[in-house]
Amino acid sequence: MISEARRAAPQEHLCWAYEDLGSLAARAERYLLAGLAAGERVWYVTPHPADAVADRLHRLPGFAAR
Repeated sequence: MISEARRAAPQEHLCWAYEDLGSLAARAERYLLAGLAAGERVWYVTPHPADAVADRLHRLPGFAAR
């Protein structure tokens, strides 16, 4: 896992390697929220069922309102 967040430039994407799925999920959720707050379009690719992930994300403070 990277030790510091980096913003992607326009038209760019980021890929993260990880060892702990919980740490990745927490970091990705913060990153998604920051991108949405900045008015950016975000994608979250995960092996988990989409409905379960959407339910978890919509429970995050500030996510459902976006």
